[in-house]
Amino acid sequence: LMYIIPYALVYWGEAHISSGLAAVLFSTQSLFVVVFSHHLLDGERATPRKWGGLLLGLGGLTLVFHDRIQWLDRLGLAGMIAVLAAAASGGLALVLLRRHRKDEEPLPAVTAQLGLTAATFTLLALALEGTGGGDWASPRLWLTILYLGIPGTAVAFVVYYWLARHATAMVTSLSLYCSPLFAVLLGWLVLSEGLGLAGLAGAVVVLVGVAVSVR
Repeated sequence: LMYIIPYALVYWGEAHISSGLAAVLFSTQSLFVVVFSHHLLDGERATPRKWGGLLLGLGGLTLVFHDRIQWLDRLGLAGMIAVLAAAASGGLALVLLRRHRKDEEPLPAVTAQLGLTAATFTLLALALEGTGGGDWASPRLWLTILYLGIPGTAVAFVVYYWLARHATAMVTSLSLYCSPLFAVLLGWLVLSEGLGLAGLAGAVVVLVGVAVSVR
């Protein structure tokens, strides 16, 4: 629920919709967390303030990515549904983690689950895609794999699991609202991508929505 289903659906969905639309749709995971927490966790009931803050933050993300929200081909609707299903799966996984694994150490949990995920995707790739189609001698390829695999996934999820033990499920899920903002900021700083007034306004709205939700 935390890795295999969301990663598979997001990667497939992003082949058919824009990255901006995928970022907005996947951020709905926080909304799914509120729904699942309301029914599965004691003391984490859904409130109008939580809903209002989360919807405000989602509106802010829509502003940030307003010029990059589009379908790429005829499977765009299926891509949107896939990303939403990925968000729902990740949201349910976080709530179950919060409910059943409060005393489990993050490092062994992430190690075991990522190992299972890697083995599953390796078998799926060999079965569905074969071994061709990539320049395996490319240093850039291996640097990308190392970066995404170690700080981008392994370290990030250890921190994520640690946070799930010490904060509510909704507060933990709000990291998904902040990560697109870092992506836009780095794009502006490193790649000289335009930010614009709407992007700045959207970022402010996201932060206000987060503040309202956790107050």
